Amino acid sequence: MTTECSLVRRRTALLVPLVLSVVVPLLLAGPPAASADPAPDVHAAAPAFGATRLTWLPSAYGSEVDSFGQCPATGDFDSSSTALTANQPTTTTRHDQTLTVTDPDDPTDTSVFRSGATLTGRLQASGGRPTAIQVTSDLRVDGTFSKGTASGCISQGQSDFSIEVDAVVSVPTLVTMTTRVTGDPTGSTSVVGTSGSEYANLDGLPGRRQLTFVAQPGTYTFVQSSSTRLDNPVAADDPTSARGTTTLDVAFVAVGAATTPSRGTGTALVTLPGRLDCAARSVTAVLRTPAVDWRSATFFVNDERRALVAAPARGRRVVLARLPQLEDVVVRVVLVPKLGRTRTVTRAYASCGA
Repeated sequence: MTTECSLVRRRTALLVPLVLSVVVPLLLAGPPAASADPAPDVHAAAPAFGATRLTWLPSAYGSEVDSFGQCPATGDFDSSSTALTANQPTTTTRHDQTLTVTDPDDPTDTSVFRSGATLTGRLQASGGRPTAIQVTSDLRVDGTFSKGTASGCISQGQSDFSIEVDAVVSVPTLVTMTTRVTGDPTGSTSVVGTSGSEYANLDGLPGRRQLTFVAQPGTYTFVQSSSTRLDNPVAADDPTSARGTTTLDVAFVAVGAATTPSRGTGTALVTLPGRLDCAARSVTAVLRTPAVDWRSATFFVNDERRALVAAPARGRRVVLARLPQLEDVVVRVVLVPKLGRTRTVTRAYASCGA
């Protein structure tokens, strides 16, 4: 009996520390947390663009030459619109409608307008920020006039296009708008900021127009409209068709951001940063060269020599100050070795803006 009690006491002494080592941490930890869905990421990127649609509308009108009466137009006047979504392949749509203007006093006097359009559009974004808007409208109107220049109606047919894009800018951004107009369209391209004030307006005259401005964080509405019109002929040499093409390209680049990777034969020997320091109007390069192997490193900004470092040592920081404020910046580094070939590194940056 004494022996059995001794064994029990010995086993109990061994078990108690083991039980305590398991139970005490559980008691200190408290009850298990209730399961819950992950908290939303408040830093998740907002959409770069609002709802966007390419819209086309055909139209035709007529009035009597000798009175204020109307020459009615018939046909399908419905507009057509197509949605654009960021980072999708280029969207292309084609439209054709026929509208007829008839003299109410002479049913054989007709002006038939065949309006059409080929529209393309693409929106591009990266990291929740807009990077590009690309839109082209190719508008056309062809006419057949049964009475030629002797029609009793003054008539016209039109092919109209419009697009409105809301771009959400989250950091100071350099925006470059370029329009190209050929043929007979009329119209305009404008940008309205968050406050409702107009930032830019490019007319729809033939030729190329370009405008650059710095957009502070906010929403900017880009609106483009164009129209191609054909009138019934009043002289023998008047045209019976009209064509007009308008292209809009908008590029968004964060101010001071690198627009190219580092390029050249010396990319492993010097590090050029991904962004200019716009506040200080400077850029800092870091050398990765062992001084024993290299004779010099020369730094250029827009082909102007800014710094010369003899025996460039690994880890040395070279600050290039007084960068151009309103120009894009290209930094080039020329590394001359004690033996072997010269190496170069080049990187381009967007302007810091005004």
